[in-house]
Amino acid sequence: MFSKAAYFILLSSLAFSQSSAIACSSFLLPNAQGAVMAKSYDWNLSHGMIVVNKRGVEKTSLSILPTDKQLSWTSKLGSVSFNQYGREFPLGGMNEKGLMAEVLWLNESDYPEANEKASLNELQWVQYILDNAENLAEAKALANSVRISAVYAAVHYLICDQQKKCGTFEYLNGELVVNSYPRILAPTITNNTYAASETYLKKYLGFGGNKSLPTGFGSLDRFSRASILAKNFDRETQKNMNASDYALEVLDSVATGTYSKWNIVYNQRENSIILKNRFGARTKMKMKPQDFDYSCSTDVLVHDIDSTDSGDIQSKFRSYSRSDNFRIVKKSLQGDFPGWLINTIIAYPETNTRCVSSL
Repeated sequence: MFSKAAYFILLSSLAFSQSSAIACSSFLLPNAQGAVMAKSYDWNLSHGMIVVNKRGVEKTSLSILPTDKQLSWTSKLGSVSFNQYGREFPLGGMNEKGLMAEVLWLNESDYPEANEKASLNELQWVQYILDNAENLAEAKALANSVRISAVYAAVHYLICDQQKKCGTFEYLNGELVVNSYPRILAPTITNNTYAASETYLKKYLGFGGNKSLPTGFGSLDRFSRASILAKNFDRETQKNMNASDYALEVLDSVATGTYSKWNIVYNQRENSIILKNRFGARTKMKMKPQDFDYSCSTDVLVHDIDSTDSGDIQSKFRSYSRSDNFRIVKKSLQGDFPGWLINTIIAYPETNTRCVSSL
């Protein structure tokens, strides 16, 4: 069945010979049976690893700046995450209670100044939330208890739970701003503030306006198109198309040419995560997050995002080794960061984490 989303797959391939790499998109299908969240990772790098993170692991946050104040915690929940800048520093993932988190670029981000709160960098913040939050309310409380001490990126976050409650987490004017769905119009995020994106969305049919589906590939058009198409996954559409397949079509509709590296779909009802690699081998991998052993008495498992494996990869995960971290961290950070920091990030899992419970 040829949907509106499929039309933009062709359009995006024709329109984007060049693009800004800062162009990720993420959304929830609000009308799907069960929580289904998706992310298009648009960037200049395509490598990385999928990590099965364990519960019962004691961790101390990475401290880089003189003003950083270390935070210690023990992970309560296991998770599957997608990492490009080192283990424990994910770009997104889902934990065993169904909480999903994704990070996207936001130029307007303005993080808090150093204060009495413990600090986390902008990616370890994601792992901290996945380790400890079962739902959106808990994610909000955790976010308010710490501050971000950024190493590199200006970002914001979309977090959704198993009850399809979502929040955008943004740092604006030094303060955390959380916009919660369903009190807001759409559980979507691109690369403008949520407030600016929602104002733009109100011009379109179904959200208060009279304009038809936008065709551009700027952040605001992608936000509106993803929101409209996600909302259009109604009961009639669900008779003809699986939610994960539909979400992949929507992701294709907001793709920004060769900058679109990964498509990820978290489908809680089906106990599945799908990773579609749009670059290189162009594989589509599937895994079942609830079927992993999250006890830290067993090995941490990893799988290469840029591998040629396709289909069900559950049995193809291997035990993590430091060489896995070495590979992705060197490729991602060499030339941009001092050697001592790169080596610290590579060694971090061995130096700042330890299993304390086999539960």
